Amino acid sequence: MKKLYLLLILLLLPLTYANVEFEFQTPSFEDLSKHIMTLQYEENVNKAVLDSNTYHLTIPDGTYHFEAIVDDPSTPTPDYFGKKIVTFKSSFKEQFLIFPIGYVQGTVLDEQGNLVSEAELQFSCYTAKDISFPTQADKTGFFAIPNFPEGKCTLIANDGGLAGRTEFEIKKGKPTEVKVILNESLGNGPLVWPYVIVIISLVIIGFYLKKRKRKIPIPSTTGENTSNNNSNTILKTLSEKEKKIVLFLLENKNKTSQSKIRHSTKIPRTSLSRVLQKLERKNIILIEKHGKMVTITLTDFFLGKK
Repeated sequence: MKKLYLLLILLLLPLTYANVEFEFQTPSFEDLSKHIMTLQYEENVNKAVLDSNTYHLTIPDGTYHFEAIVDDPSTPTPDYFGKKIVTFKSSFKEQFLIFPIGYVQGTVLDEQGNLVSEAELQFSCYTAKDISFPTQADKTGFFAIPNFPEGKCTLIANDGGLAGRTEFEIKKGKPTEVKVILNESLGNGPLVWPYVIVIISLVIIGFYLKKRKRKIPIPSTTGENTSNNNSNTILKTLSEKEKKIVLFLLENKNKTSQSKIRHSTKIPRTSLSRVLQKLERKNIILIEKHGKMVTITLTDFFLGKK
């Protein structure tokens, strides 16, 4: 019962009103005299012919979402549009920014000139205020957008298999006809590109691994580095680290320093010493110390000279 009494009391209380003076302002500070104004807020619509850039409104205190359209009767379509949220608690002046607009209507076509229904639309353009762009053409292939901001714009449309692009320019108070033709293939769907990227990546990785694992040929003809079949047999018996060292020596004319071997093969210092000692015991390399310098040389036995 208490809640009912409170509700009745609130209903019987007199409403307080605000006397508001809206001052409409355009980016170029144009005179809006003799323009037709349509002001919509909540479920209310007010229309008036402006004598100046101001409009007086008496409204109960509260918060309202306003949309204003200002039209020059001499142009085919409305000229300005703006949105504003205002909370009123007393009488005051309020500046209301409005921006130049036009009207856009268009069609989505295939290469044969047939209408394409329900194509996806994506607009990219400069907007001074938020405009609700359609994201899809209707079932007949048409779309229409009132209150479109003045300026240049790009439209990209696609139906899942084909896409098209067009550019257009909106001018204040004028309608613009747009046609976008779907004439570019999307490659059988949007999931093709990830597969292409994966395939290219695999080819690059395969080439890299092949290059890393390529075998260094051991000369089988006469000359300083002559090797016999015994050398090939020995290589097959070596561990991975031993083989890396021997192949590096073959690439460097059968002789190099221990430090170069370590930097090239990336074998840790302690492990490298043990591997080199094993190769020396197998009579594959010869280790020579010259002060702090350690030289590693392939033996004549491995090279087939003895």
